[in-house]
Amino acid sequence: MAAASKAASPGTLTTISVTITAEKLFVRGRAVEPLRLQAQLEALAERSPSATIAVQADATVPKERMNELVKTIKAAGFSTVEVATRPVP
Repeated sequence: MAAASKAASPGTLTTISVTITAEKLFVRGRAVEPLRLQAQLEALAERSPSATIAVQADATVPKERMNELVKTIKAAGFSTVEVATRPVP
């Protein structure tokens, strides 16, 4: 399945992908500046408050950075966050 979101009904997302690496951050496959992350997630939460955030992280991402990401996601209004790490190639 692609990392993009799937729609439950027009305009409503059921899963929103967030990818984090040691250097970059992506929401729904698009690069996001860290300072803009919460605003972008808040806009998505308004449209799809019950969506699940699926976080994919490189194994090189420090635990503290992952904790901050999850806090930001929750502060934006999402209650369900799934996290998976992947090895660095």
